[in-house]
Amino acid sequence: MKKILICSNPERDKGFKTAEKVKKILDGSAEGIICSVDYSNLRADKEKISKMISDCEFAVAIGGDGTVMHVVRAAAPYGKAVIGINKGKKGFLAELDESSIEMILNATQGDYIFDKRMMLDVTVFRNGEKLFSDFAVNDAAVSGFSRMLDISVFVDGIKMTQIYGDGLVIASPTGSTAYSMAAGGPIVEPEAENFIITPICAHSLGARPYVLAPDREILVIINNLANKNAYVSADGCEGVKLQSGDIIKVRRSRHKMRFIKVTDKSFYETVIEKLGER
Repeated sequence: MKKILICSNPERDKGFKTAEKVKKILDGSAEGIICSVDYSNLRADKEKISKMISDCEFAVAIGGDGTVMHVVRAAAPYGKAVIGINKGKKGFLAELDESSIEMILNATQGDYIFDKRMMLDVTVFRNGEKLFSDFAVNDAAVSGFSRMLDISVFVDGIKMTQIYGDGLVIASPTGSTAYSMAAGGPIVEPEAENFIITPICAHSLGARPYVLAPDREILVIINNLANKNAYVSADGCEGVKLQSGDIIKVRRSRHKMRFIKVTDKSFYETVIEKLGER
């Protein structure tokens, strides 16, 4: 039997109208399909949703990019795929919107392809011991919140750059259109496998974005913070407060994000649609 989990963000999907519409479409699509609508807060109930995702064929995420991202983070360890329905503003990660919602039937009838994308593993070490570990869909961000930070970046043990500025973003190709782009980084097609390192408001002409091969190991060393505050987070989730000497390691994750693609819209069309002049 096929089991499909519907995760709807109640702040975006008012009254869960879109969730109920999807459930109605899927309920009558084929024998043996079970739809479970979860109305709970996606962040607070991460473990609960992860358990439900582990037992389903795929998940439907209804909301903005943040909603889709949280569902993907829950689904990735189990190798489960996600299809997003946009109820937010940009909707880069969503395959469908209200006007194309009927196309979700394609996902139950085998008329789709899997879009597999690279994720990031993020680990923080303090005095040689692991302090924090997470994985990311979009990026790992180090920020001083408008306070000047001194950061050294090493790639495979070789110093690549030193950044004096508000921080830096290490993004996956999927995350290249998010925080990294806003900080001045390049747009990279999501099927690529690269790291994108983008300084945030760097006070140096030599601080430029870098695009690196996926097998690199990136180390970010936090130099003397004095009385400043600095934090690192994965995908904007709750992260960890940093201290001088902390080391952040970023590598390609063993997990892959898997999106169900039922339309023929290209990434370039999406970029024009979401970011082009209006």
